[in-house]
Amino acid sequence: MEQNSTKTVLTQDNQTLIECPRCGFQKVINVAKFFKRSNAGNFVSKCKCGYSANVIMERRKFERHFFDAKGSVLHERIKGKPESSAITVKDLSRSGVKFDTEKSDVLETDENIVITFEFSDNRKTFFIKEATVRNVKGKTVRAEFKTLCGDIALLMHTAS
Repeated sequence: MEQNSTKTVLTQDNQTLIECPRCGFQKVINVAKFFKRSNAGNFVSKCKCGYSANVIMERRKFERHFFDAKGSVLHERIKGKPESSAITVKDLSRSGVKFDTEKSDVLETDENIVITFEFSDNRKTFFIKEATVRNVKGKTVRAEFKTLCGDIALLMHTAS
């Protein structure tokens, strides 16, 4: 029995689409029963062709893309004019972003910001988006976009 791993995304109704890495056969299964396990999100699926794959379930609504891109974040301070700080974008999805700042305590939870950076693709695609800070841990910040990004997947495929 061959074994490999495959990644799948969970939908809101606890359904997921699993595709066999060997033959491409696809099946939709209900994964609610897997949430009762201690290792919820990982299970083995056996295809009709006999191939077994370890399935890693991604519970995020939108796929996350990992990379390093230098950019900046513009944030408004209570006193004075808006400040700009250098950042390194660590991951990006349609709904949000994770980035590192050069100094800790630069941003605060629920603060409105504007993120800008450039993809390292051939066209030097520029990204600018309004967001709200949701989590700050030291120099690492997670923010949620004010509106969904509809073209992140397309940009990520052209950037690689």
